[in-house]
Amino acid sequence: MTPPLSRRAWLSAAALASTARAAAPSSFGLIADIQYADQRTAGARAYRNSLRKLAACAAWFQAQHPQFVLQLGDLVDGGEQNLAAAVTAFEAVGRVRYHVLGNHDATLPRESLVSALSLRQSWSDHGIGAWRYVLLDSTDASVLNAALHPGEGRALLDAARAAKSANAQEWNGGLGQAQIDWLSRVLDHTRRARQRAVVFCHQPVLAEACRPEHLLLNHRQVLACLEQSGVVAAYFSGHDHRGGSAQKNGIHHVTLKGLVEHPPEECATIVELHAGGLRLRTMDGHERWLAFAG
Repeated sequence: MTPPLSRRAWLSAAALASTARAAAPSSFGLIADIQYADQRTAGARAYRNSLRKLAACAAWFQAQHPQFVLQLGDLVDGGEQNLAAAVTAFEAVGRVRYHVLGNHDATLPRESLVSALSLRQSWSDHGIGAWRYVLLDSTDASVLNAALHPGEGRALLDAARAAKSANAQEWNGGLGQAQIDWLSRVLDHTRRARQRAVVFCHQPVLAEACRPEHLLLNHRQVLACLEQSGVVAAYFSGHDHRGGSAQKNGIHHVTLKGLVEHPPEECATIVELHAGGLRLRTMDGHERWLAFAG
């Protein structure tokens, strides 16, 4: 029988454990395009399977102990009747959870959506140590979102159609001017606080990181804001279920695969923040190192 630890030994072990936790890199979990719905499979989109796959992701996230877990939009495929089940399933990922909104979410009544997700505002920022996490709302200026700024959304869509852009689709949205002004202020504050920023949004803003039809309607304007700030280390998005990644002008752009179409092992992602870069780990054991420029 193993003798019990003395108080001195217990305190020493606790101190070592505390040091190990302090030395561990900061990390967060990501998942995209869960898109649950109680409806038939359509092509590769197995809507009913999303809750089962999300449960597997949640168990893995809990074992990794990230600071928070964030879903990158399209929690449901639509329909208020699907929302409660999806929210309950996502709660299993951990105690600290964040949401960004996707185009399928925008088809729901706005009040029901923000209430179910406990959103005070659909875009926000959160400072943790040397990092600032910035959550954007790509449904802000969208023809799908009649509750907010459909006029801005229509103007962005019409401009994209006039330019014959591949992303001139009604299921795409953009950031309204008020949100862009807010983003500029947040990034300026990040620079003055000597922090670095990680940005999250449902839609990608860099063509090299996705198929072009999935780009945010005003992606060039938003990308210019991010790049000019000089503080953005990475931009994470979903929307293009195939996934993708690219690095440009010092920013890593990562588009996560959509859970509704892919195995959970390929989708659930832990991002570790290190001084020299980001380490991305998925459930299947794959790792990627994204080094910071300079």
